[in-house]
Amino acid sequence: MLSDGDSVAFKAVVDANLYPVEKLECVNHCDKIMGTALRKKAKEEKLGGRHRGALTANACTILQSYYRNTIMKNLGKPYKMKEAIWASFLHCSSTDDNPQHQQCPVGADSSCFFQKAVATGQEPPPHKDNVGTPLSADVARAVKPIYDRMPDVGLMARIKHGRTQNANECVNGQIWARCPKTVHVGASRVNAAVASAVSHFNQGCSHLSHVMKQLGVTPAEGLKDYQVRQDRRRCDQAELAAQPERKRSRKDKKRASKSRTVQQEREGQTYGPGMN
Repeated sequence: MLSDGDSVAFKAVVDANLYPVEKLECVNHCDKIMGTALRKKAKEEKLGGRHRGALTANACTILQSYYRNTIMKNLGKPYKMKEAIWASFLHCSSTDDNPQHQQCPVGADSSCFFQKAVATGQEPPPHKDNVGTPLSADVARAVKPIYDRMPDVGLMARIKHGRTQNANECVNGQIWARCPKTVHVGASRVNAAVASAVSHFNQGCSHLSHVMKQLGVTPAEGLKDYQVRQDRRRCDQAELAAQPERKRSRKDKKRASKSRTVQQEREGQTYGPGMN
């Protein structure tokens, strides 16, 4: 069963004891836990700042993305996931005096500048010019417990599938569109909303025709054509949103929005009524 770590639904299924249930974690959920842990540590121990190696908000976001990317690149391999996550931590905390690239990929085509230089017999270039997200010794020491906990093999085994709860969230949206949380309704309407939402999610707009037939009503041809057009439109939109260019655009917008939020929090209100 794919769910969050503290899922009430999972506990209910286990307590019902109807059949054996395997607990799987959502990749998005673990990704957010990693980011939250890093930001909390940076705030508690005041690890931010403008100096090189500081644990800034941007550095937390990049380390979080490293965590997720290493998971997605090693699906089905829990131990490889753990090694790759540790490799990213050691790479970022390396210096010229203390290089720690022993777990980075080796070879001339390695993504690690240090291992690439070693494979080609060249002198490794300076770390300050090649480590994009450096971590100072103090920062590395502070966040090491997070990296001890988050790449746990048991956790990696539960997310080795690489799946998320996006589909579940989509179904929830369909339910609340039919039965808003802000309005109190009876159990019968909630049950009807759930049945309608699940049917629409699994069968598309054509589920209405099936329901009408079960009720002894023959759907009109115009209704069938409309349902086909709606389903085709939804599929076209999904394919368009899945294109690399659209994904990159959404990431850029999200990154820009976060950057503006961090800047506003740092500077405070700079303009408003009565302000000079």
